[in-house]
Amino acid sequence: MVKAKTRDVILKVRVYAGRDDLLKKQDVRVDSTTAVLGLSDALHETIVSVIRDTNHSDFAKKRNGKHNFQYDIGFRFAQSPSSFRGYTHGIDTYPELNIEPLADLFPEPSKPGNVIDVVVNIEVEKRSGGSKKVSAGDWTQTIGPSYALLTYDYFRLGISPGSEEKRDISKKEANTLWASVDAAKREKTIATYDALLAWRRSGERGLPGQWLFPVSVHDFGDVCFGDCNRSEYAVPGSHRQHIYLDYFEWFNREGTLQDLKKKVLKYAGLQTPSQVGSGLPLLPSYTWTDLDCGPAFNSAKWPKGGVKLAIHFVSRMPGMPKLVFPQKLTLAIVNDDEDEAGIVHAAAIGAMKKCPKPKPIEDEAERESCRILLDRKFRDEWVMQIWAVQQDPAPRKLHLWAPHGDTELDDGKMITNFGLLNCLSVAKAREGDSRVFLQAVIGPKDTDSWLVTGTEYTKHKAEDGRKESKKEQKKNMKRQKPKAKERKGKKQEDDEDEDAELEDQEDEDVEEEDAEEEAQGKGGVEGGDEEEEEEEREEEEEKEEENAHAKSGKRRSGNAFSLSKRFLTEAVLRKSVR
Repeated sequence: MVKAKTRDVILKVRVYAGRDDLLKKQDVRVDSTTAVLGLSDALHETIVSVIRDTNHSDFAKKRNGKHNFQYDIGFRFAQSPSSFRGYTHGIDTYPELNIEPLADLFPEPSKPGNVIDVVVNIEVEKRSGGSKKVSAGDWTQTIGPSYALLTYDYFRLGISPGSEEKRDISKKEANTLWASVDAAKREKTIATYDALLAWRRSGERGLPGQWLFPVSVHDFGDVCFGDCNRSEYAVPGSHRQHIYLDYFEWFNREGTLQDLKKKVLKYAGLQTPSQVGSGLPLLPSYTWTDLDCGPAFNSAKWPKGGVKLAIHFVSRMPGMPKLVFPQKLTLAIVNDDEDEAGIVHAAAIGAMKKCPKPKPIEDEAERESCRILLDRKFRDEWVMQIWAVQQDPAPRKLHLWAPHGDTELDDGKMITNFGLLNCLSVAKAREGDSRVFLQAVIGPKDTDSWLVTGTEYTKHKAEDGRKESKKEQKKNMKRQKPKAKERKGKKQEDDEDEDAELEDQEDEDVEEEDAEEEAQGKGGVEGGDEEEEEEEREEEEEKEEENAHAKSGKRRSGNAFSLSKRFLTEAVLRKSVR
C-alpha cells in the first residue's frame, strides 16, 4: 500500500528572551500531520540551539546547569488565504485547545506554502535546592516547556438518570432509557441521556476521591457525542440510582460502592476491555479544512424522513459566569427547501429561553442559566456559530457551517442545505441514517476577537506576514540592544544613575519615533492607517499588562497559562479507554 504524500507546514518562528528581547527569527518546516499539541516537541531542538548560540547576556551567564530555561508557545494561523485572525492560541491543554494535526488549520492542507506564525517565550530561573543536580556540561537538560501535558483515563460504566437528587431510579425510568438507547441503534434515532463515567490519572492504580460523574450525550447508536471533560456535578455517594451496563450490570441489584470501585479497577487492568454501551463520549476536534466534496457525499439525496440533528452548546463568552446550556437538544428538518440555518438558530434560541437556572451544588463557582444572554443587556453582544460533523466515512471533525453552502431560490431567499454542505453520506443514506451532529458555539459579536477553541496567548503578538518598514526595523533593533546596565556590567553606585539615564533616553527615542509615525498616519498615507492603529493597540495592551503586573506586585512567571477546569496546575490530554 502506497503511503499518501503529506505537505510540510512552514512555521515562521520568533524566539524571545522574556518580554522584550527578540533572540531569533527562523523558518522551520514540519510535517502537516504533526499534532498541534506536539509543537513543543517539534520545536524543542530549535529552541535549544537558540539558547545555546545566543549571546544574550542573561542567558549566557546561566548556561551552567544551575538554572531552568522554560518556554511556552503561541501560534496563529490564517482562517482564509487572505487574512490572519487577530488572536494567537496558546499551547496548553485539552479540551481548551481542541485541534489535532496542523493540517486541520488550513482549507487546503495539501497545498504547498501553508504558513503558521509561532512565538516562543523563554524565561530563566534558578533551580530549586531540591531539584536533581545537573552538571554544567549537561545544562541543555534544564530546557523544557513550562507546562506539563498529562493524560487521564475515562471508563464508561453505564447511564445516569441525570438527577442531582439522591434517589434510586425506578424500573419504568430504566426501561425508558434502555428503549431510547436501543432505538438509536435499530431505528437510527438520537438518544439523549447522561452517560455515567469514571476517571483516573493515567499510570495510577487507584481512583481519586470523586471518580463517578455524569456527562450529557447524544447517542447515535454507534457513537456517543459528548465531552468527557465537561460535567456539571459529581454523582452522590450512593451508586444505586444508576443503570450499569454489561460488565457492571450486577450493581443494579447488589454490591457496595467499594465493590464497584474494585470492579472498575479490575476493568481498567484489562488489556482489551470490552466496549460498554456505545462507548465513551466523543468530542470531535475542529478543522478549517474544506469539506469532502467527493462522490461519497455529493450524491446523497434528501432523506424521506428529513435530517435529524443533535445540537451541543459551547460558550466562548469571556468575563461571564459559568453558563449552563440545554444539554439534550434535538430537532428534525423535514423539507429540503427550508432555511435550515434559520431553523437551527431558532431552535437553539428557543431552547436557551427555556433553560432553567441551575441549583448550586457543592462548593463550585456560581453558575448561571444561558437565559442571561437573552436579556436586554447582552442580547446584542453575541453571535452563534454552527459547526457540523460529516457522516461516515469521513473523519469525525467539526466544520464551520460556512456561507458558501448557501443557495439562492427564485424568490431571492437564501437557504443552506445539508446536501450541498456534503454532511450526508451516500452509504448512510442507504441505511436510512440521516443523523448529523452540530455544535453551537456562542461568542462575542466581533468574531475576530475570540477563539473557537483554546486560550489566548498574550505575551507576544504573532506576525501578519507583512514586511516591516524601515522605521519598524530600526525601532526593533533598538529594543533588541542590551540595556545600558547590561553593557556596563558591574559598576560603582555613582554610575548607576548614568546608566538609568541612558536607558530612559533609548526608550524616549523609541517613543518619539512612535509619535512621528502616528502623526504621519494622520496625514492620510494610504494603507498606513491600519498598520499604525494595530501598533498602537499592541503597545496599549503591553502597557496595560505591565501595569497589571506592577500593581499586583508579582514577578512574571514562566507558567503563563490558565489550565484545565479540574486541575488548575496541570494540563490535560484526553486518553479514551473503551
